[in-house]
Amino acid sequence: MLSARTMSLAAVCLIGGLLSGARAEPPLADTRARLAAVVAGEHRPQADRNRDAYRRPLDTLLFFGIRDDMTVVELWPDAGWYTRMLAPFLKDNGKLYLALGDPD
Repeated sequence: MLSARTMSLAAVCLIGGLLSGARAEPPLADTRARLAAVVAGEHRPQADRNRDAYRRPLDTLLFFGIRDDMTVVELWPDAGWYTRMLAPFLKDNGKLYLALGDPD
């Protein structure tokens, strides 16, 4: 179960994104293909790939309008499930920052 702190932060991020007026454009076919290749990549542990059926990472990241030239901040990456997809996808043109925060 998510803590109240995590849920509050997620709500703030969601509201901030909605208020920014940003519009998601349909993904380019190349973006979808590159992201699908990263999601299916052998660099990801089998346990991560087993979770894909339930978490649907390709659909989720495309829904958020991911592009390979973005700067992405991953909050509390925990075990790195998204990190192992975002890092190779963004490595050539984008940036990935991991915000770890104080665990206390």
